[in-house]
Amino acid sequence: MSERNLKMMLDFGVIAVDETGRVTWCDDDDSGGILWNVREYIKTGYVTLRDNKLLLWRLPIRLFTAFQEVIILTYMFDVQVLAYHFESCGIEAQKIGTNLISGTYRFTDNPSPSKINLPPIHILEDKKLNKIGDKRNALSVGWYQKSTSAQHKALRNAVYNVIRNVYGVKSSQCLWTTFAEFQDDLKGNGYSKSFASCSMRATNKWRTTIVLCRAATIRMSMWMASTCSATRDESMKMSSFWW
Repeated sequence: MSERNLKMMLDFGVIAVDETGRVTWCDDDDSGGILWNVREYIKTGYVTLRDNKLLLWRLPIRLFTAFQEVIILTYMFDVQVLAYHFESCGIEAQKIGTNLISGTYRFTDNPSPSKINLPPIHILEDKKLNKIGDKRNALSVGWYQKSTSAQHKALRNAVYNVIRNVYGVKSSQCLWTTFAEFQDDLKGNGYSKSFASCSMRATNKWRTTIVLCRAATIRMSMWMASTCSATRDESMKMSSFWW
């Protein structure tokens, strides 16, 4: 919907927006018209307003508030989009854990301790090697779509240089990543087989690697960044590249 039509609906009292951004339909006229489709979505209660845009939530908050108790089985909840969604809607989530009691796993009041012990992470600060990523949109999907073969070659050389010359590791000890659709543009001798898409979920396959070359800049979608910025640090909006 255009901003002009949205402003008209607000000015004429067709819709209203509460303090949480939730949109409600206020017009009593049910005769249809050009706004019929929009009206039906808004009446579900799953539409919010963010940055002058109407958003339809596929996982609406009422799906959780409709029950007296909801149990979500997950891990690392604090960094999930659902955690931001709960916080922006004023919903408190109690984190619990599990314990093995008499051969059976049972819920406990105490969150389970993390079993992940990460070693110190060292980021290579090399202006020459990182120069290709100086621009704000560098190594994003849009950048790859417009990049040239010369830029691909420069990036391949940088990845090879980091793996072979800077750290001097074997292919089995390194991992490189970017967007899956651009893998063929960057693969080179000595490291091609050690690839994982930057969208891959958690896995133990690469647990023996010690060097990561991450040639990707990932930004949140506009609506997600808006939700996160309303509740959390602005730095959550972008995850940039590093060696």
